Amino acid sequence: MKTEKKFYRFICVIAVFLFCCLLNGCQKQADYLKIVGNGQTEYVIIRSQNAKRWEIEAALRFRDALKAVTGAEIQIKDDFEREGTAYVRTDKEIIIGSTNRENEFETDYDSFKNGFSIFSSDSRLVILAGSAAGMDAALEQFFSDFFGIAPGSEAASADKLTELTVSSDYKASLKYDSSELPFLGIPLKDYTIVKDSGDYMTKRCCMLLKKLAAEISGAEPDVAEEKRSGGNLMIKIDGTVGDGNFCISISGTDITISFADYYGFGAALEWLRSEYESRGYFDFKDSSTVNGNYMLYLDKTTASDEYAFKRAGAVRVMFNNILWGDSSGMAGRLNRDIPSAERHRLTAEMAAIYRPDVLGLQEVIKHERTGMNGIVTLLSDAGYTEVKNTDILEMASSCTPIFYREDAVSLKASGFKIFDNQPDEPDSSKSMTWGVFESKADGEKFMVVSTHMCTEDDEIGALQATELIEIVNEVTAEYGCPVIVGGDFNAVYDEKTYKTLTETAGYLNARELAAVSTKVRSYQTYPIYDQKLGIMQPVGDITIDNRGSVDHIILDNTDKLSVGVFGVVVDECSRSASDHLPIFMDFDFITE
Repeated sequence: MKTEKKFYRFICVIAVFLFCCLLNGCQKQADYLKIVGNGQTEYVIIRSQNAKRWEIEAALRFRDALKAVTGAEIQIKDDFEREGTAYVRTDKEIIIGSTNRENEFETDYDSFKNGFSIFSSDSRLVILAGSAAGMDAALEQFFSDFFGIAPGSEAASADKLTELTVSSDYKASLKYDSSELPFLGIPLKDYTIVKDSGDYMTKRCCMLLKKLAAEISGAEPDVAEEKRSGGNLMIKIDGTVGDGNFCISISGTDITISFADYYGFGAALEWLRSEYESRGYFDFKDSSTVNGNYMLYLDKTTASDEYAFKRAGAVRVMFNNILWGDSSGMAGRLNRDIPSAERHRLTAEMAAIYRPDVLGLQEVIKHERTGMNGIVTLLSDAGYTEVKNTDILEMASSCTPIFYREDAVSLKASGFKIFDNQPDEPDSSKSMTWGVFESKADGEKFMVVSTHMCTEDDEIGALQATELIEIVNEVTAEYGCPVIVGGDFNAVYDEKTYKTLTETAGYLNARELAAVSTKVRSYQTYPIYDQKLGIMQPVGDITIDNRGSVDHIILDNTDKLSVGVFGVVVDECSRSASDHLPIFMDFDFITE
């Protein structure tokens, strides 16, 4: 009897043991994850409530791609939790990116760095990545492995596959050493910016590229004159690229940015910036190239820049006040001085691109006119001749010189006058310079006046306008030609100085007459000296308010002119050169 009881006791122990083993086996991870069955799913996508932008976008891409392939609607939730509510974690989750679920499984980010790792943990599918590039690669890998397509491809919605089963031992991973340049393998901060010459514009381009690289990577790359081991970002001015164009080419780990002018370089920077903002990395591979043009990045404020390399008329006239006297932006410069050398170089670069036939400047300082960085010297190098007047050369303060291209026009007569009416201030020398020109294309004559009028007192400005009108009348009595008066009037539309010229004398505003025009205001916030970069930089936004402009082009004898375009140059260089933006007009003569 005792033996029988022992036997039964033994059988019970064995039964309990087998039951426990069976129960424990049921609790083990299944051999697979049934994510979608018959076009339905019990899974949810989990992302962090503090997810990075590319993690948020990845969750959306996964959801949309899964629906396109299987028809299954899957919900996206963040990882917020609260006991006793619907905000609790479940077993059936697809983890995308770093979340608070990482206490449920082992993570080793060092093993894939900026790449990715995909694996299952119990009933969860986990997709981790160290960068936007890594996450993109992870999604491509997963959908390729299970559906043979890329997420978002047209093939995804062609034939519905209503099942998605993932093996519990499925794993995929890829290691990237660079988040910005995953396919080149060198972090952007470790690149060297290489300039091919020591001229000013090359240096400026290097500094602007350095600024952008620092914004992206958080660290400033070195700048050198020769290539170094590792990655090199090379700046190359190349006229064969074409006006306003850029070419970014990859050779090994070296990246070369080629361009012919600052518009092309600016467009390259815009492409780099927009590419990184949209993608989170650069899809550069050995032997790949990217080509573009600045026209792709114009908007309503920069619309006039469309005419940088083309014209809307046979003749182009331009005006620009190139001095600004506020030293508030000069912190970091010796004696808080205004950098005339840089200002002049930027102005000359702009003129070399727009190539006006006649260029009128305002506030050109006597001691800044000549020398290596003098505006007269730099414009001469760009093919311009100054309308020479003895009075300009002898004056003590600023002047309003006119420059012209001898290949386009010839000078017939000229003059200069410091207005008799001046504010009671030392060195006040508001003035006008005029020239009568003959177009070499068709022999037609026209008069150009470059002027700068009183800043402090609108009544005095009106008297100066009257003086200008008298001189113009004397000249046109002899030549009977159209008149183009431009410059810094220091007066908006409703001030007396402007009205004296328009309402009293009957001059018409080219901005209003042009077939194509802009409402961009002609002046802006003072540029500022960027001490870290060592160059001038624009500040603030451009204003759309033509009636608030103080720089104007006004016309007399307009029946002899057809104005094709009135423009305001708005670009990084011009905005860095002055608080006044260049204004221009293109026109044709009406000869019938």
